[in-house]
Amino acid sequence: MYKKFIFLSLVVLFVGFTNKVNAQQLEQAEIGLRFNTSENPFSIAIDGVYNLSSGNRLHANIGIENGVGFDLIHDWVATFNNNRLIFYPGIGASLYIIDELFLGVTAEFGLEYRFDVPISIGIDYRPTLFLISDLSLQSNGIGFNVRYRF
Repeated sequence: MYKKFIFLSLVVLFVGFTNKVNAQQLEQAEIGLRFNTSENPFSIAIDGVYNLSSGNRLHANIGIENGVGFDLIHDWVATFNNNRLIFYPGIGASLYIIDELFLGVTAEFGLEYRFDVPISIGIDYRPTLFLISDLSLQSNGIGFNVRYRF
């Protein structure tokens, strides 16, 4: 399991540093919801994206259900089909506070489609290696995103 996580993390870094992206500018920010299909205790989260520069963005989530969960991920962005289709690998941190504190490293692989209206839909996969409270790998973090672009 840990070898798979290390391999996926290295793939994210390789794709992020070697990826050529279109020079066209994306909207500055997006906000919406992320519906999680894993055993994560936060099944619905507020999902936000802030574009830093051409090819880089911050992707953040906050979920409140049986506790509080935060994810902050740096994504490298590759656009296709005139900025309508976006592939984004990334790496970041996850913090969950339920009965105890869980802190981990999260990888992300996502695909997003942008409509002509300012709405985006996407799907992403987020394996997380938790390092604090319990050393474990959560590899079933699949989410569906719906966001408004502005």
